[in-house]
Amino acid sequence: MHIFYWVTILLSRILIRDIMMKTPIPVSNLKPTEYIQDILNILEIHYPVKNAPAKTRFKAIKNGKPMCFFLFSGSCVVSRAEDTLVISTLNAPNIIGINEIIPFKLDFIIEASTDIKYLQVPLDEFLTFTEANLLWKSVSFVLMYVSSRLYENLRNYTGLSTYKIICNQLYALNNESFDVRATTPAVVYIQRRTFLFRSGIMKILSDLNAGGYISINKGLLIKINMLPEKY
Repeated sequence: MHIFYWVTILLSRILIRDIMMKTPIPVSNLKPTEYIQDILNILEIHYPVKNAPAKTRFKAIKNGKPMCFFLFSGSCVVSRAEDTLVISTLNAPNIIGINEIIPFKLDFIIEASTDIKYLQVPLDEFLTFTEANLLWKSVSFVLMYVSSRLYENLRNYTGLSTYKIICNQLYALNNESFDVRATTPAVVYIQRRTFLFRSGIMKILSDLNAGGYISINKGLLIKINMLPEKY
């Protein structure tokens, strides 16, 4: 494995620390779009980009090989294969599956939320492609971003009360694209990402809506006014 690949892991830890300490905005707002687009532009020259309709599902492992998934347009959700828990939302341009930080095979499912343009390439093939096309700098920025997103998820859901988890999910939903916010009821969005009981989520959402802290219409989150620190 190229030494620069492992250097990026160390850089990612530094970026995590700096982002979490100094930047209150979501890590998703810091997506390195320029570097992701650089990778996609070169891939598009060498590989045929494919189209897929909404609801199409893709596995992260094929024939025992981990796969990289490159999203050129549209949006997807990523869920764990074992229990369908949603772990991330992907909005184009985006990349998933290019790191080997986790020492075991973490199988997950990618499902298109909209019509998409995409490409899937085996990880070992992509790493060779990266070396040949001098893309390590762009890849390092993507790895730092992915690691930062993982840390943010841990921070938002580990050791927190049900109310705090729901608040974090409301903020996450509020930062989603208009298509997601306009078609996904808040309770569904939260339950798919937390496995909290539906009745408990509904109770808290109802109380927040009644108190004017959020605005919900027909189950859809319209606006967050100000969420109280305690419930």
